[in-house]
Amino acid sequence: SLMGVDDVATATCVDPPLTTVSLNLHRMGALGIRYLAKLRNGEIDETFRLTVGHELVVRQSTAAPRR
Repeated sequence: SLMGVDDVATATCVDPPLTTVSLNLHRMGALGIRYLAKLRNGEIDETFRLTVGHELVVRQSTAAPRR
């Protein structure tokens, strides 16, 4: 099995098509900027945690292990 990250367009152009984890980089960047602004203004501290979702895009490059 082989996987990629960020669901780039070329993932579908290879043979077999590549399974990837799709990340919402635009949302991650926007939330990061907001976090830094709030941190700078003292609204939150550095222990603040935020989870940004992702999606597994299953294609043909992965399979269950052989028995």
